[in-house]
Amino acid sequence: SSGINAEYGLAFWCIGLVSTSGRLSVSLPNSLNFAFDFTLYLKLHLVMTAIGGVSLISYMASQRSRAMKKLAKLSSYAEVQKREIDLIKIRQKKESKKAK
Repeated sequence: SSGINAEYGLAFWCIGLVSTSGRLSVSLPNSLNFAFDFTLYLKLHLVMTAIGGVSLISYMASQRSRAMKKLAKLSSYAEVQKREIDLIKIRQKKESKKAK
């Protein structure tokens, strides 16, 4: 989330610089008949970063919760296996006592 915040902050900071200098913007007329306003692009980028960042963080949180649930199942399965091994050892001790 700090990376998204840094990207958002830098894009916001650059809007003022780009709008005053006109850098990276292409205006008409030119040989390609193409216009591009980089300030508008940065503003759209801010909106998309806000929307995309929220959806990305929520997706990552759901993936993390799924992984944690799987990990919890594995740890409980390991505990079951450990208890089974302990019960086998107890049975073996009882059988060895009976054999004597």
